[in-house]
Amino acid sequence: MLKNYITIFFRVLLRQKVYSAINVFGLAIGIAASLLIGIYIADELSYDRFHKDADRIYRVAMYWKWNGFDGADASTSPLLSEALQREVPGIESVTRLSTLSSRPFQFEDRYFSESNILLADSNFFDFFSFKLLSGNPKEVLAGPNKIVLTESTAKKYFDYRGKGDARPLGKMLLVGSNKEAMQVTGIAADPPANSHFHFNVLISIQTLPPLNSWASYRDYTYFKQSENTPIETTESKLSYLLEKYVEPELIQFASVTLQQLRAEGEDVFFFTQPLKSIHLDSNYEHEIEINGSRSYCLLLGGIAAIIIVLACIN
Repeated sequence: MLKNYITIFFRVLLRQKVYSAINVFGLAIGIAASLLIGIYIADELSYDRFHKDADRIYRVAMYWKWNGFDGADASTSPLLSEALQREVPGIESVTRLSTLSSRPFQFEDRYFSESNILLADSNFFDFFSFKLLSGNPKEVLAGPNKIVLTESTAKKYFDYRGKGDARPLGKMLLVGSNKEAMQVTGIAADPPANSHFHFNVLISIQTLPPLNSWASYRDYTYFKQSENTPIETTESKLSYLLEKYVEPELIQFASVTLQQLRAEGEDVFFFTQPLKSIHLDSNYEHEIEINGSRSYCLLLGGIAAIIIVLACIN
């Protein structure tokens, strides 16, 4: 039976060459387009999954509905990380990131302009799974005025030749218009493309002046949940931190309590975001980078399915 079907198929192909060629070409185009869409969607869904403990990593964001603003902010106060580490027992570790706009960099008589500059806590390479090629992961960002360059940036500055080349370590770079001296302490592999943030340069976050207000939103706060502690326990503690630290500043500077805010239909609260959902589900104020969209992926998936069905029918 199968042999007869195959024979009939080739007879039709030979008898109606143009018509058959159009149909085969249409089917091939449909399959190719659907495969390309599928590859794109798979890439979007893969963001941040390369981190060892990605399932246990969360970011804290803040929602505001007050004075005409209604939305969430991806950044938080620098004070939050210390409070989380100190007062929330279900948290294993906490780390912070911050961003800098483009800055001039100088090495000896060579000048560069750098973008994608992040400031990071000293435990950055223990917390995340970015690869450090040279330097001690516990020390490269410990203390102010320390810099870690990516492999591609080190090649640009020092003609870096790969892992084992220690020539850039210890070199001094002058950063910014005030030419602040910073020491190169490590070389990191270029961040994977499927990360929700990227960097050419990492500077120790202790280089920044301290901020002592819960109303100063400068940092991105990430925490790693303990394996046996449900995230709901940590989220309930966030409400406690809000009442303990944020409400007194609301009273001091705005003469309003959380209860009064909520009675007027307004609100403010912390909430958590799973690391693996940030790229597709987070489009808040002050994101580190522009993220993707889960709705867009669903739309493209639907289009791919329609293309395949139409191609098969044709």
